[in-house]
Amino acid sequence: MKPAVLIAILGAVLLPLIGMAASAKNSVNSAESYSGIIARQVTSWGIYDIKACPQGIRIHTQYGAILVAKPPDWTVYIFRNGEKRAAKLSYAMFQTKNPRAVRLSGIKEKPRATKVAGVNAILYSFNINQKLDDTTMGSLYRSRAAKPIVTRKEVAFAPDLDFIPKQAKGIWSSFFEIPAVEEIPLATIVFLQGGEKRAYFDTKKFSYGKMTASDFVVPAGLNYTSQFAEMIYGKEMEGVADLLEP
Repeated sequence: MKPAVLIAILGAVLLPLIGMAASAKNSVNSAESYSGIIARQVTSWGIYDIKACPQGIRIHTQYGAILVAKPPDWTVYIFRNGEKRAAKLSYAMFQTKNPRAVRLSGIKEKPRATKVAGVNAILYSFNINQKLDDTTMGSLYRSRAAKPIVTRKEVAFAPDLDFIPKQAKGIWSSFFEIPAVEEIPLATIVFLQGGEKRAYFDTKKFSYGKMTASDFVVPAGLNYTSQFAEMIYGKEMEGVADLLEP
């Protein structure tokens, strides 16, 4: 058989196989999964499902709002499926949205070990002496009702999860108005003047799991004309803030 004929035959047989292999490779890449943390957390404002890994963070609220951020710049996007209006903040700007958050300088006691949702955690205690609406997510909407004084706050974090980027941890903490500790927040308890104790923020599920790039995709064609609180809670929430505070 002539060399030219042999080459033609081999080409007719091998090229489709090469194409099939390339197609299979692309299929694998598109379905590639990432390892990360999957959590369900609750406040009096609702239920939140969170996914976080080196490729991004996603927070999905009970009321349909979705927060997404990913490297390299960790710009924060908040949107709702089917809506064109959305909010967009730089990572630095998002970190300033909670100016009343208690800082590490407020720690008066040595952190201690605890467990939350079966997870080993570190508990920090803060003396704050502020009104309730200055220390909880209710601060997003000012209320005319008198607020009790919060004397102390305890916050639990999941330590030693170094594979989760500090930006993802920072966004996670800032979203729930948790003090500036670079770990994943798990629980918050506030102690009111007079001895009352309130669980403000809690973790119901926390585990390692798989996620894909689609979890961190921002829809195309969004108009970034909305504010953060409006996208998360909706304009209607302002009128019922008193009913939802912890």
